[in-house]
Amino acid sequence: MPAKLRLTFSSRRRPLGSAVAALFFATVLLALGEPAEAQADPQAIANKAIVMEIVNQIINQRQVDIADALVGDNMVQHLNRPTQGLAAYKAHYQKLFKRFKDYTLDVSHVIADADNVAVHGRLHGITKGGNKINFHVVDIYRFENGKLAERWHVEQIINQ
Repeated sequence: MPAKLRLTFSSRRRPLGSAVAALFFATVLLALGEPAEAQADPQAIANKAIVMEIVNQIINQRQVDIADALVGDNMVQHLNRPTQGLAAYKAHYQKLFKRFKDYTLDVSHVIADADNVAVHGRLHGITKGGNKINFHVVDIYRFENGKLAERWHVEQIINQ
């Protein structure tokens, strides 16, 4: 039986403690890799494909209306200001695309386990004012009935 891993984090010491903890935890997951059973799980494979469609079409190609087929009506985004619903999900990206003339997520790692998919990558772009952005991001997606039900997002600024 494999040893259990217990990680404890305190956000009292640093204002970004929870984001750092989430990035650390996601890094540990990425380093451990996918369990063999998750690699063969048809639901995990299907959910990974949906996440990559979200990244490629909604985020990178700005085709927000694709969300109608991929995102559940009551989808919850766990952001600084949580939002709920398909309309709020689409509005989130429409707002971002108005602020950025270039906005791209380059995926480095994707891990799936049944209804959950974790993505690690680099988000970069240029604002309408010409300022560059450059972040490491971790997104965790949860699926329900073949559609996106929840998304958690953390980011870390990359010094340029």
